[in-house]
Amino acid sequence: MRDAMGLSGDTKVHLTMEGDVVRLEPLGHRVRRARELYRAAVMTPRTTEDFLRDRRAEAEADETGVVPREADAVEGRGGGSSGDQTGGAA
Repeated sequence: MRDAMGLSGDTKVHLTMEGDVVRLEPLGHRVRRARELYRAAVMTPRTTEDFLRDRRAEAEADETGVVPREADAVEGRGGGSSGDQTGGAA
């Protein structure tokens, strides 16, 4: 069966059953499909670095009590009186 699917070596295969249908697909195909679905659904593409930068800013805000203005814009929090706590820092 692996030969018929064009698989070689220790390629992992995912098996799903839907009613009386059995479906086999290489794990790589599922990962690719998940990435395609994510790219189609995401409103604002973000990189891992974007994510990490935002988390570092949030951690700093938790420690200092000061919310950076950039983090508000990126996370869409804005509004409220939290902007008054920045003290003019960018």
